[in-house]
Amino acid sequence: MSDSEMTNTPAIIMGPEEFLKVLWAGYTGDGILNLWTLPDKLTHNFKAATEIDAAATAVYDLTQSGQNVYVQMGLQAEETGPRSRGKEATTTAISGFWHDTDIAGPGHKQKNLPPDLDAALALIFSFPLLPTLVVHSGGGLYPIWMLHKPWVFASDGDRDAAKALSMQLQGHLNELGRQRGYVLDSTANLDRVLRIPGGLNQKDPANPRPVQVIFYEPRNRYSPEEIAQALPPVANTAAAPRLKSKSNAPAQRKQFPLADYAKIVSGCTWLRHCVEDAASLPQPEWYAALSVVGRCLDGHAKAHDLSMAYPGYSAQETDKKIADAVNNAGPRTCVDIRTNCGGEMFCSVCSYWGKVTSPILLGTSKALGIVSVAAELAIPGAPVPNGTVIPAQYGISLDEGIWRYEDGGDDGPCPVRVCPAPVVIVARSHDVNAGTEFMELGWYKDRRWYRQIVSRRTVADVREILELSSYGLPVTSLSARQLVLYLEDFEVANKGTVPLEKSSSHLGWQSDDAFLWGVTLLTPSGKGSVNAVAFRAEDTGDAQIAQGFHAKGTYDAWVGMANLLYSFTKVFIVVMAALCAPFLRILRAANFVVDIAGETSKGKTTTQIIGACGWGNPDHRMPNSALHTWDATDVWFERLAALLNGLPDMLDDTKNAKSADAVGDLIYRFVSGKGKGRGTTVGTRVTGTWQSILISSGEQGAVDYAKRHAGAKARVLSLWGSPFGDGDQGKFVKSLEMAARDNYGHAGPKVVQFILDHRDDWPLWRGAYAEMLRAFSYRAGNNGVANRLSEILAFFAVTIPLIHAALPELKPSRPIRDILDELWPAVVLGAEDADKATEAVKTLWGWAVANQAKFWGRHKVDSNGNPVEPNQGWAGRWDNPGDWKIFAVTKGALERVLDANFEVPALIKTWCDRKWLEMPKSGKGFQRSVRIGNAPCDAYVFSKATLSDILGMDLAKIDKRISDDEALR
Repeated sequence: MSDSEMTNTPAIIMGPEEFLKVLWAGYTGDGILNLWTLPDKLTHNFKAATEIDAAATAVYDLTQSGQNVYVQMGLQAEETGPRSRGKEATTTAISGFWHDTDIAGPGHKQKNLPPDLDAALALIFSFPLLPTLVVHSGGGLYPIWMLHKPWVFASDGDRDAAKALSMQLQGHLNELGRQRGYVLDSTANLDRVLRIPGGLNQKDPANPRPVQVIFYEPRNRYSPEEIAQALPPVANTAAAPRLKSKSNAPAQRKQFPLADYAKIVSGCTWLRHCVEDAASLPQPEWYAALSVVGRCLDGHAKAHDLSMAYPGYSAQETDKKIADAVNNAGPRTCVDIRTNCGGEMFCSVCSYWGKVTSPILLGTSKALGIVSVAAELAIPGAPVPNGTVIPAQYGISLDEGIWRYEDGGDDGPCPVRVCPAPVVIVARSHDVNAGTEFMELGWYKDRRWYRQIVSRRTVADVREILELSSYGLPVTSLSARQLVLYLEDFEVANKGTVPLEKSSSHLGWQSDDAFLWGVTLLTPSGKGSVNAVAFRAEDTGDAQIAQGFHAKGTYDAWVGMANLLYSFTKVFIVVMAALCAPFLRILRAANFVVDIAGETSKGKTTTQIIGACGWGNPDHRMPNSALHTWDATDVWFERLAALLNGLPDMLDDTKNAKSADAVGDLIYRFVSGKGKGRGTTVGTRVTGTWQSILISSGEQGAVDYAKRHAGAKARVLSLWGSPFGDGDQGKFVKSLEMAARDNYGHAGPKVVQFILDHRDDWPLWRGAYAEMLRAFSYRAGNNGVANRLSEILAFFAVTIPLIHAALPELKPSRPIRDILDELWPAVVLGAEDADKATEAVKTLWGWAVANQAKFWGRHKVDSNGNPVEPNQGWAGRWDNPGDWKIFAVTKGALERVLDANFEVPALIKTWCDRKWLEMPKSGKGFQRSVRIGNAPCDAYVFSKATLSDILGMDLAKIDKRISDDEALR
């Protein structure tokens, strides 16, 4: 790992004391926490329940003395003294499981390691369960999966189970590494020591590196069972029983009649014996009988009739056995009955012996008799609604997957494999925006249920269903048809049972009565089920973004932080801008941008964090965050804007964008509220739209990136300078940031709930907005750009008081009007910056002054007095200082000077509309004819008086200064 990478690693403020409390909070036992140091190889003992503070102090002291400090992850039963760390056999408790993910670089001889921090994190986060903590050791990473509570070992068996799970976890992570070409060590021993945050990695004394926490999500805690379920199953040395299949060929779909119970009992003396002797029937014989009776017409009831005579009869237990007998094997064969089920005395005299292979065939020569069975009995724990059934003709189990019974003729029923894993339809959903339908599938694999939402077309097409193999569904091109047929039968069998839900692929407003805050639906109080809409992620990235909108900490703590911001206008406006995004739809206002620009390390990112925390997790380093960065593609930006429809779009640090043009283009598209049109192989894709507020930050103003988009600049409120002022605010700013990281996701939902609960007031709000538009427009005067920018302040003038009504705990320390008045200069300055027509004239004038010799009238002459024509031809006509009355520039010169940063055709039309150009007498076009030398030439012509007004200069004085500067001649 490079020094720069280590320096730039984002850290979370967590010292040894907080780290140890995260590990052992709530532990009250007698276990001993050990610190161990190098190079002195000494152990320092502390009682985990009462001496955490002393241990943390020791970490600092030992680090200062030049020691590398490690913490033992498992507690020891007794104090070990300074010369021993104890051992695995004396470990008495662990608080979680860990891994040591080394990164290639100094200190590691092994070369086949993750090459950098990103690669190591990608490996760690490929595990289905996110870690609680990730510690950067200075040479690698320690992901730690914390348990809900410490696992205290009551016996050697507990310790062995913990060791086995630790080995399984480490083995799986190392296998994931091997798939990437890495060779990682196993650190599964329960007495393992790891470097502790707050210490230093001093392998290289000349280059000590801090040990620090770079990821922490306290909600990520698990039970040992949850961790085990996320791991691949441990290989079993005993071969699992397999279904005997007569055919691997795809089966033809057809319906088979159910077997006639009376005919079977009449013809099979063994089954008649089972019915007559049911009260004393041995369990194996009873179970074998169920496999036949359960496949008969009304077989479920008759199987219960058979079972009721037994003294220990239980309806619930019988249901389970019927489901197992029908789904996990075929009907019992005559050979098995005679050999294993007490059938010798009956089968030896049976007139049908050798003529049929199973009693089931006595009910009908074609009777396969596969009946619908309740899913909860066949596959316990399946994520399906009560009443879901497995369709007739199919068997299903957690171990064997799905098979369908086919007619095997005289050989009896033949099972044909459909899928090696059980698959169910969990739910159906109707997209309220697009009108399309989706299905949520669930399948059981690796000892856990996986779920994926797909379009209905995916489960209806044998080619498209193969795409699910990428998500782990065990389907191949050979089995795809079988699976599509099964899913069709499953849907038909459960018509009316599988729920049809409303869904949406975007967050924010769904209708006037429904708003998706992440995956949480907000509706008017008392109307929660009226417009129920569930978020449906179109991809894992959408799901990750939605998960960023959740709450942590307390609302009161957020209010305490927010009430400190009224003195910092820029920070306050960012917080308000983020919270008032849902009002755009209500007031029918246009999208706009709030831009925080200024020098680095002046609080811009902290301001973004404080703004984002009103809605969700503000830490952009986390995979699920409400704050993002400019380091992404154009398509991702568009998708994000469309996804956050009604929620603020917050992007930090424009310097991370791939190019300046990318920033300008995105701002232009964002304020327009519509993405790029894109085609498909057969037509056009749906274009994303949105109503939102973009809050951006960077060292350079966002308007500077939008040089080619004058209209966009008129929708950007630029706030230049340090958000917290120029004083020494470091500690104060850091305290605000920590409060924002610890208390988020409370204010935004409250604002939305206020909007929903005051539907009757919406017309009043719109009326107030119209009044504010008129007031601020009057203040802006005739400047069109200032008028557009003033709409933003008019919007704030209405929404900020409403936010305070929604959050009455906010206590302004200064009038809101004063804050808006303080923002007015930004509107004026923005109007000046956004006047592309004036800016272009100034650019053209500056170039002309520096290149006067390229104009006829100010040209150079050779030794014979002949004009020296420039290489690219004459730029236009501009007579000598003091004599000129017009300034004429050719189309070619104009485009060479302005085309890089301006839309020249639009500029010329604007110049004409403002009557800046001297128009031709013919009234056609925008160019007049001027003489250059002895020839006429078309050019764009400004009068001297007009230029004076545009430039705001006394051109007579400028003429004098230019004529005195011989270097320009």
